[in-house]
Amino acid sequence: MEEKRRIKEQKKLAKLARLEEKRRIKEQKQLVKQVRLEEKRRIKEQKKLAKQTRLQKKRGTNDIWKEEKKSSKKKVLKTENVPSEKKVIINTDIAKIDISSTKFKKLIEKITKKNMLRPFPNINDIPN
Repeated sequence: MEEKRRIKEQKKLAKLARLEEKRRIKEQKQLVKQVRLEEKRRIKEQKKLAKQTRLQKKRGTNDIWKEEKKSSKKKVLKTENVPSEKKVIINTDIAKIDISSTKFKKLIEKITKKNMLRPFPNINDIPN
């Protein structure tokens, strides 16, 4: 009887040892899996930060470029607003033509507005 009890206890202890070993192996696998996932997250975060810095650098250079464009446009607009009254007098045998620069600019604007929808402007069609 006693030997049966001892064998039974040995089997029970062996079973507990196996279950404990399985639990320990399962925990180790879980820890390895968690470390791997954490590494993936860290790499993903680094890539995201690198991408953000690249975009910020790109935006920074674009902002500088845009500011330069804006400043150059402002300069151009300021120079365009200065009225210049230059008169061009053309002496030909047929007639004497007197055209001021403002009238010429207005004439150009009228022609371009009229021919805007056409693929090729008709420059011979001068409005009155």
